[in-house]
Amino acid sequence: MKLNKLILALVAAFIATGLHAATVNTSSGTFVDTKRNRDVPYKIYYPNLEQGTYPVIIFSHGLGGSCNGYSYFGEYMAQHGYICIHIQHKGSDSDIWKNASSKMEVMQAMKRAVMRPKTSIDRFKDIPFTIDQIAAMNQSSPIFKGHIDVGSIGIAGHSFGAQTVLFAAGQKTVRGGFQLNDTRIKAGIALSPNAPESFKDEDSDIYNDMKIPLLHITGTNDDSPLAGSKSGFTPANRTIPYQKIKNAPQYLIVFDQATHMTFSGRDAEASQDPFCEKHLENVLQSSLAFFDCYLKGEKERGAWLKKEFVKSLAQKDRFEWK
Repeated sequence: MKLNKLILALVAAFIATGLHAATVNTSSGTFVDTKRNRDVPYKIYYPNLEQGTYPVIIFSHGLGGSCNGYSYFGEYMAQHGYICIHIQHKGSDSDIWKNASSKMEVMQAMKRAVMRPKTSIDRFKDIPFTIDQIAAMNQSSPIFKGHIDVGSIGIAGHSFGAQTVLFAAGQKTVRGGFQLNDTRIKAGIALSPNAPESFKDEDSDIYNDMKIPLLHITGTNDDSPLAGSKSGFTPANRTIPYQKIKNAPQYLIVFDQATHMTFSGRDAEASQDPFCEKHLENVLQSSLAFFDCYLKGEKERGAWLKKEFVKSLAQKDRFEWK
């Protein structure tokens, strides 16, 4: 089933239960970081803004993506009362492969980008800069002024974006070095997370400063999309951050036969995931319940996630928390 059919099916389900989905609006532009001489394009999904404030989710795309991707996530969150800001990370975005003439050249361009340490540091630093811009929008934006709950900021991301989520939450680089840990972020969702390529058990202290709730989502076929790479980003590797983080509530979902491209919003044929439609539905429902609990303070939604959500999973899916 194509992605637009999935969204329509979800909307129909909410209408059938008496929960009418809100209108989704969008706004696009570019944040300009003069200190770093760096542009950060964005696309914002938001509901009709009435009285009161709304929590914010920052979405970080995967390697080679853009702020226009993962619309399934932004639209759904906006339908349910969130302002979802999808940002674009220059140096690891779609611009790096736009002149490629073959799939091989695309892969080579992405490998070159990810091998540069500056690529990671630049994208990680885009997060605190974006949070600064969120605060500024709440003060002066014609659309968002007075409507942003700056005390309820979450983050989500896929693949390289999931790594961005982990660093925003306080992960360190192996054997010292860079750490971000922006305490303005209250909760995060990592789609296809991974441990560092060189990770060993003795490096587990890189997770010691992570103190916010995180939902880790992956699949049994979620390997590296870079064909022939030596990244070691295996399905098992993607559960390591969940296993090693000790100082905050953590949740893990592993979908049977879900692939790396499942979480980008691809249909079953493109993702090679025979259960893609159901997996995406479960991603959205679990993500919403998680953020409702930790950004909106609706503790009953956390209870629903633990007691009821599990009933929607297939027999071979895996869900746990600690």
